[in-house]
Amino acid sequence: MLLRVPIAAAPRDAAAVAALQAQYFGMISEVDAQLARVWSALRELGEWDNTVIVVMSVVTTQALGVSDRDANTILLGLTIVAIAMSFAWGALCDRLGPKRTLIIVLGSWAVGLVIGGIAIGLGPSGLPPFLVAGAILGSGLGGVTVADRVLMLRLSPPERVGEFFGLYGLVGKGSQVIGTLLYGLILFIFVDRLGIGAYQVAVLSLLVTMLIGVWLVWPVRDDWAGSADVVPDPVVPVPAEG
Repeated sequence: MLLRVPIAAAPRDAAAVAALQAQYFGMISEVDAQLARVWSALRELGEWDNTVIVVMSVVTTQALGVSDRDANTILLGLTIVAIAMSFAWGALCDRLGPKRTLIIVLGSWAVGLVIGGIAIGLGPSGLPPFLVAGAILGSGLGGVTVADRVLMLRLSPPERVGEFFGLYGLVGKGSQVIGTLLYGLILFIFVDRLGIGAYQVAVLSLLVTMLIGVWLVWPVRDDWAGSADVVPDPVVPVPAEG
């Protein structure tokens, strides 16, 4: 609805687009500058490593008893897996289409969450299945990055690709906030009563979001003739009969 309001619609003339790009790059520079201030303050306080652990690997250190150093090594390895698997998911997306690929990715995430939830309950002995779950979830992250953008391009009319991807970015950021709030809220409510079990509940709660995602994507077509990545067939003039 907002995209239909003139003040909120994406600009179409070259000068307005250039101004919008300049504002966008300026905001990126400002964010980078403020993040640099935060990083510098954390290093000066000696909390840099602890901050990385709290944000990225609290489950690994708290639930599985892994050291901070090993947790960072595990996270690095899973990041490499996500990058490498992006190419495999991209090939699958070209073969099956973005919708089917995205559904497969969400299904793999559901499996990974279940394995991860079980592994957390096993304590330190659950590290091997936890690594398997992490590899599956890391791989899926690369798959989502590939498939959802292709799907978004298929759903976007050629003349409004910028507006649709702007909305796509807004929804993506919103989903990150919702997922983080859901995870943190569950830990806040249940960690004193359930201990490590609260991490299991929090991880498995994300399974609900996976099922909602499949339900939303299932009826969507990804072969629309009017999508932005479909090049129309050239019009061949028919000579007039003389």
